[in-house]
Amino acid sequence: MSDGTIGAVPTTSSTPAPTADPPHRRRHRWVLIAVLGLMAGTAPLSIDMYIPGLPEMAQGFGVGDVEVQLTLTAFLIGLGAGQLVIGPLSDSRGRRTLLLVGTVGYIAFSLLCAVAPSVGVLVAARFFQGLLGAAGVVLSRAVLADRFSLQEVPRYFSYMAMVSGVAPVLAPFVGGVIVGLAGWRTVFGVLAGIGAVLLVGILAFVPESLPRERRTSGGIHHSLAAMWRLALRPSFLRYLAAGTFTACALFAFISGAAFVFQEIYGLSPTGYGVMFGSSCVGMVGAGFAFGRLARRFGVDHLLRAGVLVALGGTLLLLVTWLCGADGLAVAWISFAVFMIGMGIVTPAVITSVQREGGDSAGAASALFGGAQFGIAALATPVIGLLGSGVGALAGVCATATTLAALSLLAGRRR
Repeated sequence: MSDGTIGAVPTTSSTPAPTADPPHRRRHRWVLIAVLGLMAGTAPLSIDMYIPGLPEMAQGFGVGDVEVQLTLTAFLIGLGAGQLVIGPLSDSRGRRTLLLVGTVGYIAFSLLCAVAPSVGVLVAARFFQGLLGAAGVVLSRAVLADRFSLQEVPRYFSYMAMVSGVAPVLAPFVGGVIVGLAGWRTVFGVLAGIGAVLLVGILAFVPESLPRERRTSGGIHHSLAAMWRLALRPSFLRYLAAGTFTACALFAFISGAAFVFQEIYGLSPTGYGVMFGSSCVGMVGAGFAFGRLARRFGVDHLLRAGVLVALGGTLLLLVTWLCGADGLAVAWISFAVFMIGMGIVTPAVITSVQREGGDSAGAASALFGGAQFGIAALATPVIGLLGSGVGALAGVCATATTLAALSLLAGRRR
């Protein structure tokens, strides 16, 4: 297709406006958005729910911080690699079958994580949990791009981000409570149950969104070639770089925050969950604001604003630490400001990446997700190696968000 749209709804005069849809169509649309949001939310759920249990996990296995943080690194590597394979494969094979297979695999490896006898087995199980769970993350973006026109995409991406944004709001608190009452292993049992709910939702409400006539004819080789063409396109690369570096900062913040807030500032697992969840409320609110403001101010303007807000949060923590004025309140505020910025950055980057990807929605989503989670996987062990302290956390996050801002500035100058 070359009609200037992303998805199955072409923007021609014969296409009815979304408001002209009958009520049952509108209800189905919002149910679809909710299921897609849960699909996208499997990644933050799989990370944020078990993060409060990292200190307990280290004690239980008798290992250090670096070893248990490898469980997060392995998940992120699997998540990135899975998207690089599943995304382009879906452009030639369709979305639904891959989505169902990935969800079943996610459930199975979540259960294996729950009974892992050693940290080595847990690391391996987390890798495959991420590899197969990647289907929900990468295909949620591709399905939405298939179903809606270019003009509708920013609004619906922001709504999907709001639904998936509930995950980081509730997951740390729920995870902290579960860890406090039943231990970290129970968290993975709960994740398996969430995967089962998602499987039912996909079977009931997510039909195949890419008909055979719109699939790429050259198989996965053609889709991989599309990824290569996108990787060489400067307009795509600027958004890819911005999304990748902000994701690096986000996962560095997440992996290091559990140790900083619990071991340095003295919060309990439940208290950490409350802190994390309350900070993520701002992220959800910012995502809602993006959906309302995108048409008025433009996606690119909002993206730059979001990156600057996120950078401000990281610099606040770094500067106060350098001055010896950091503390629980300052770190909490810094994290909240950073998450508000990420609430704008996330839907803005996804919208821009899928727009630049054109009809290769799966390839664009895969390239973005693979790069995003690949570099994020490198950030988590760096935090552990640097000592999981406030300075290491703030330094890595400030550096990553600065690189994101510079990538947008360089692309704008070109």
